[in-house]
Amino acid sequence: MIEKLVESTFIKRYIAMFIVTISAVMHTSVAAHAESEKSIELIAEEFAFLPAEIEIEAGQILTITLKNHGALAHNITFTNMDIETETIQGGSETTTQVRFDQSGRYEYICSVPGHANAGMRGVVIVK
Repeated sequence: MIEKLVESTFIKRYIAMFIVTISAVMHTSVAAHAESEKSIELIAEEFAFLPAEIEIEAGQILTITLKNHGALAHNITFTNMDIETETIQGGSETTTQVRFDQSGRYEYICSVPGHANAGMRGVVIVK
C-alpha cells in the first residue's frame, strides 16, 4: 500500500513538472511570436495619414491595414522600398505586411498624383 502511495505521488509530481515545463515553453513561444509582429490601422484622409509616425523594432513584421476614410482614392507607397498597396476608394480598406530588418527611417506616401505634395506622408521608425 505504501509503495503504491509513493509511486502515485511520484507520478503526480512528474506529471505536474511536465505540465509546468510545457506551459513555460508555449508561453515563451507565444510571447516571442507576439513581439515579432505589430499591427496598426493607418487612416487615410484628405490629405493626411493617421498616425503619420509609426515606431517598431528591427526584425518585426508590420501589418498595416489601410482604411480610407476620405472621399478620394488613396494608397501607401514606401519611397525607399519596392512596396506599394493597391489604390483603394473611400470607405475601403486593404492590408499589407512589411518586414523591417534594418534600423532607420522608412518614408511612406500616397502616390496618387498630388497627394504626397498635399501632405500625405508618414514615416516608420525602426529602432
